[in-house]
Amino acid sequence: MVLSLIGLLIIFGAAGTPLPTTVALAKASLPTATGHPIEPTPYRQPLTTSHLLMKVDVQRTTIEPIGRAATLTKTVSSKATSTPKPTATPFPVTPGVVNAVAVDQFLVMPADAQQTMRDVFATGQALGRNARAFSTAGDSTIETPYFLGPFSTTQYNLGGYGYLQPAIDFFAGSFGRDSAAVRIGQHSWSVLNPLWADKKRCESNESPLACEFRLNQPSVLIIRLGVNDAGVPKLFDTNLRKIVDFAIEQGVIPILSTKPDQRAGTDTVNDLVKQIAVDYKLPLWDYERVAKTLPGRGLGADGAHMTSFWQNDYRLPQAYTRGHALQNITALMVLDRVRQALNP
Repeated sequence: MVLSLIGLLIIFGAAGTPLPTTVALAKASLPTATGHPIEPTPYRQPLTTSHLLMKVDVQRTTIEPIGRAATLTKTVSSKATSTPKPTATPFPVTPGVVNAVAVDQFLVMPADAQQTMRDVFATGQALGRNARAFSTAGDSTIETPYFLGPFSTTQYNLGGYGYLQPAIDFFAGSFGRDSAAVRIGQHSWSVLNPLWADKKRCESNESPLACEFRLNQPSVLIIRLGVNDAGVPKLFDTNLRKIVDFAIEQGVIPILSTKPDQRAGTDTVNDLVKQIAVDYKLPLWDYERVAKTLPGRGLGADGAHMTSFWQNDYRLPQAYTRGHALQNITALMVLDRVRQALNP
């Protein structure tokens, strides 16, 4: 009898033992491309609620059946955050300025470029292009969802850049699109090569760019290429001009962008991009100018891909140290200026 009583005490005592107070979260892993490893978590996680951090504190837990399901009693307390708490005082910014660089310093859009834009836009409208749509063409530095993807959701806060919300509203539907003309490892010569087209979305003998134009009917095209072309400047120059020619013929305004990385030949590639913008009288998004203000130029360990900022909250000071954060806000500034210049 004494032994049985002792056994019961041990059992009931164990029942009151608190459960472990931490829950381990599995880290997501992302695919890599030869020569261009993608940043490991947490820097390149997709921007969805499934990747938001959650901490659960469990004090004492019992399970009560409800029909065929079961729930935790009210003794379970959880703390979950979908967005980070802003700082007490939002990070001070000046509209039209990022890290002390004014928009007119990283967006080169003189009067002749604006006239080219209006001419190409008119051609596009005659061809049935969507005045409120833009597309992207390039490599993994502008792939979805990292590039502009946050603006396709409600999980962002523009902070002192709230004046850019009309641009988000105007181009709604283009943010977060998986462009048929963007892929990891993309070269300048592959954008117009049907062999590189997505066979599930593109028609026979249709190039990635032609496919993207057919699917999205954009009026604007943001082009970011060169990470994979640094060693062949002449070929890059020839092919980028072909891309520009094709876009203009199709009534789509090309917006050329410099790249932020410092790989061998980078300066030559960016110089070619700038020269093509001058030759064709096109707007230039000189992102390299902004990248120079960031630690490590806003790049991860591989020196090619950008550091991300999953909070997407421009009230936080961390936003102004991260590659994708500044790439996205400056790209939004460019789109806003383009929208105003066209005034469709």
